[in-house]
Amino acid sequence: MKITKGLTWPFLLFTFASLIVFMGALAALQHNCFTPAEQPTTTDAAFDFSSPNYGICRRNFRFHWFSFAFVAATLIGMMIAAAMGQGLHYSRPFWIGMLAVSTMLMMIMCETFTGVLHLNSAFGWYRPVAATLAGAVMTVTGLVLLMMAVGTDWEHRRGYHGNHDKPVSGVSGVAVPVQNVRVVEDRV
Repeated sequence: MKITKGLTWPFLLFTFASLIVFMGALAALQHNCFTPAEQPTTTDAAFDFSSPNYGICRRNFRFHWFSFAFVAATLIGMMIAAAMGQGLHYSRPFWIGMLAVSTMLMMIMCETFTGVLHLNSAFGWYRPVAATLAGAVMTVTGLVLLMMAVGTDWEHRRGYHGNHDKPVSGVSGVAVPVQNVRVVEDRV
């Protein structure tokens, strides 16, 4: 198994699983916007968009859901590219850029929920905030590991052909490391 592909898939799966933890905790946190008296009792009341809390929650969590969607789209795209074989190699700069933006978005989520976490723990939203923070931290860790795995690309670096030490012709027992030298042929 190749090193890059062997590292990329476990990191992709870990990051996707931690993003699902983030999504679930964020949904639980947004669910706490409504007090128990405002919880819908019928199916028709569940879609009551005229509630004053609906507008507040929608505005407050809009950026968090955008960040989730951006990271999810990046990870799903990477899974498709990784499944194609050489897809990650040929588009590596694009994926590193997408991972960098995703990492920054999730770092902003970590900073946001760390700032909220130290507030009074007597409120009902303390545990969802802690779970959302945990999911964001795990997602950032996975994204950084993915950046390192995809950015390294061990198999396609210059000078790597599996034969680093070739014996020198005519001299036994001496190995010369392969240099990254480009040979140009003279054409007439």
